[in-house]
Amino acid sequence: MDNGVSARDNARDAVLSSRRLIHSLKARADERRTTPEKIADALTSRFGSMGFLIFNVVWFTIWLAWNNGQIPAYNRLTRFRFNC
Repeated sequence: MDNGVSARDNARDAVLSSRRLIHSLKARADERRTTPEKIADALTSRFGSMGFLIFNVVWFTIWLAWNNGQIPAYNRLTRFRFNC
């Protein structure tokens, strides 16, 4: 039953065909996106990144320490106390 085409070749062809179809569908969907959708996607990809999360954790940790007087060399940024 071997006609020169192995099951692996058939599977590879199916995967490549599938990828081309998905790429084609995605390209068509991307063409129909509005400008606000493109902007929203760009913002989501940037602000949803691990780098942005780490930056915020570091910044807010420093800010809270600063405002609680745990960094004595600097004055507090705000007078508001967190525990009123």
